[in-house]
Amino acid sequence: MKVAEFLKKIASTTGLIQFSDETQVSEATAVVRTRTVSLNDLEQEFDKGQERRGGSPPPELTVEFDKLFEALGVAKLSHGWSANSVSTFLKSKDLATLDKQEAKQTLLRALQENKVPLQDILTDAVNRDKALDTYEQYAFGKLQERKAVRREKIAELEKEIAHDKERIQSLKALESQDDHEYEEWHQKKIAHEEELVKVVSMITGDRKITVGSVNGLPTKATK
Repeated sequence: MKVAEFLKKIASTTGLIQFSDETQVSEATAVVRTRTVSLNDLEQEFDKGQERRGGSPPPELTVEFDKLFEALGVAKLSHGWSANSVSTFLKSKDLATLDKQEAKQTLLRALQENKVPLQDILTDAVNRDKALDTYEQYAFGKLQERKAVRREKIAELEKEIAHDKERIQSLKALESQDDHEYEEWHQKKIAHEEELVKVVSMITGDRKITVGSVNGLPTKATK
């Protein structure tokens, strides 16, 4: 399945991005939209060619997180605030010299002054985390598909004449590159999830965000 088709399926599937049982969701933030402007752009990018060449990562790993969130139906809140904007706020120079408790109080005052419900930020953070985990499953699946195809080709080539060894080595190098690029992307995902953890920890002590892999590798629930 092409990436764009996958995103369309995700965006039109009710309840895919769900909330944990302990999270109370308001009507304004519970809506998962089924239409997104970026899908057409993403489809054009992904349809440029199916064959990968060395030096460029696979298309599903080049999607910016903002486009990913939009495509997976993470709705923009009417007041303009989000988990990402809170994360940016916490990195501002005004808060850099404050300890965690002082930064938390400053954040809560800012949200109150802007009439931003705390639940909106919590819900948005959880939605973004679930969107990242959902997309990771797809990206990991594509990685495994590419590996399976290449390993089959390698097995066939190894049975052929000796002059094909150079091509086999090229495919193995591409597989190694693929692993490296996926790991780099996964580290970016973890870093983004850790930012979400910081956002949630400013508001609640409840475990809301998971940091790590959702594909059988160790994953930790973080306060």
